[in-house]
Amino acid sequence: MIISITGSKGKTTILKFLEKLLINSFSDKIILTSSSTEGMYLNGNYIRDLNAHNYLIPLDSNNNKIDFDIFISEATSFLLSQGSYDSLSSDFAVFTGIEEYEHLDVHKTFQNYLNSKKKLFDKLPPDSYAIVNGDDPYTEYILSECNSNKIMKFGTSNSNDFIINIKSICSSEMIFTINSLRICSKLLGLYNARNLTAAYIIGELLSISPEVLINHLERFRLVDGRFQRFAISNDNIVIIDYAHTPKSLSNVIELIKTIYSRHRVVTVFGCGGDKCTEKRPIMGKLASELSDFVYVTSDNPRYEDKEKIIDDIAKGINTSNFKTIVERKLAIEEAIIGNNSSIILIAGKGSERKRIESRDSINITCPNCKNNFAHNIGQKILYSFNESDLDIVYEIVCKYKFDILTQ
Repeated sequence: MIISITGSKGKTTILKFLEKLLINSFSDKIILTSSSTEGMYLNGNYIRDLNAHNYLIPLDSNNNKIDFDIFISEATSFLLSQGSYDSLSSDFAVFTGIEEYEHLDVHKTFQNYLNSKKKLFDKLPPDSYAIVNGDDPYTEYILSECNSNKIMKFGTSNSNDFIINIKSICSSEMIFTINSLRICSKLLGLYNARNLTAAYIIGELLSISPEVLINHLERFRLVDGRFQRFAISNDNIVIIDYAHTPKSLSNVIELIKTIYSRHRVVTVFGCGGDKCTEKRPIMGKLASELSDFVYVTSDNPRYEDKEKIIDDIAKGINTSNFKTIVERKLAIEEAIIGNNSSIILIAGKGSERKRIESRDSINITCPNCKNNFAHNIGQKILYSFNESDLDIVYEIVCKYKFDILTQ
């Protein structure tokens, strides 16, 4: 059985939930997962990192073939556009939705990006299941040449097969319904309700009982780097999130303002280099309008100049409630120690452990730096520094002797 998940957001959350659900429900099955951010796992145990050449190859770290019963993968737009899924016959295909300012560095146009997602559904056999976000404006196009006879839509409108209704939401839980089924989830926000509903549909189709599904939905915790929260003793709450597009950034800030209505919102973010430049001023505008204060900083500048990227972001800001700090660690530090009773949103990198930027090779002295790439541009070499936003937060907490409570 093969389950393929595509869309701009939500792939990892759905995959991780299904992994836990199916391991617990089918203990006699061999379950393999392949995630662009997490790597490859066998029955919940890490096997290896992934790249474009080994993403769909069921081999362990010693290159031994793995026979599997269920294979769950994140069908990325790059792999789909390269034809990696052309010979893979999915039993279940999930479309979570699409955002316009994603991966234009690879696909050049939004239409190309959209068509890459569409390929997964164009290749579906008639007896497979197409499980799609019925609220997304591009879903009908995604399905326009789909051969599946079993299309199921989820979303908030009454035209969907599985109707989502958010009943209440606070800092610790969200109560929502899937048709008449009531769920009390630790995951927050409509986008997570959609993710959980997509996973619920697959569980139901695999004849897992509603009682078991509800139990797993209510016990499932946040994936690292997705709205990951820490209360700090200076009365701040730090939230680390992967949001790196206009839509995802506005979604997460709006969610914060809903559940922490009495707190100030301070946002720290940047934009990656050598990628979509169009989104930079848009994200600057959104962040400054939705937040009480913004620190614009760097985020994997790669071969681009950090200050140029920051200038691009600042061009969209028409308010005075922002500050630019080039070094990400310094921006996070100032946000945490310079504000009280605030929500400090650190957006863009989530649980990503690498910081990627170019340096003059003669200036690299850090023993922890590793050149992960085989090419130079002039005197510049692209280096990867092993340092996540979570590492930075812990370092600051220790430096200032704060107490920290993981929420």
